[in-house]
Amino acid sequence: MNVHGPPKSADWSVANGSYYEDYPLDLDGDSIRILTIHPGSWADPVSGKQHVAPLRVARYDALSYTWRRASKIEAITMCGRAGFAVTANLYAALKRLRQHKVRTVWIDAICVNQADFKERSAQVQLMKAIYSYAATVLCLAWTLQRHVIGDAQYRDLPS
Repeated sequence: MNVHGPPKSADWSVANGSYYEDYPLDLDGDSIRILTIHPGSWADPVSGKQHVAPLRVARYDALSYTWRRASKIEAITMCGRAGFAVTANLYAALKRLRQHKVRTVWIDAICVNQADFKERSAQVQLMKAIYSYAATVLCLAWTLQRHVIGDAQYRDLPS
């Protein structure tokens, strides 16, 4: 994997697989990975740290959004390692969510190892509970260069 930028591979989720090895989930239980996004301005690179917590104890917001096609991939720094690949629209959402404060979130594309069928299947079974236990469910809808987060916060994205 290219640690200086996003992987060039068409299947970016496979390239992220090694980031999950230090944070295994109990697939027979109800543990989930949570992402703590470090604060920063729009221009700052995105970085964060994952940790595992029991679903009913974790404090987090859940992000619901449309994945879109992965035609453009961006890289974030995860747990001190550069090169964790995310789609461009998720990258923009992370930049918006972390402005001015630390944000703890559950986002399926990051918190679930998408390349691990067994893990993905187990986490899909928990999704109703994951969204139910979230402090807030943030809904992200994209329209061209504009986005909406939560209850009608509205902002132009930089070009």
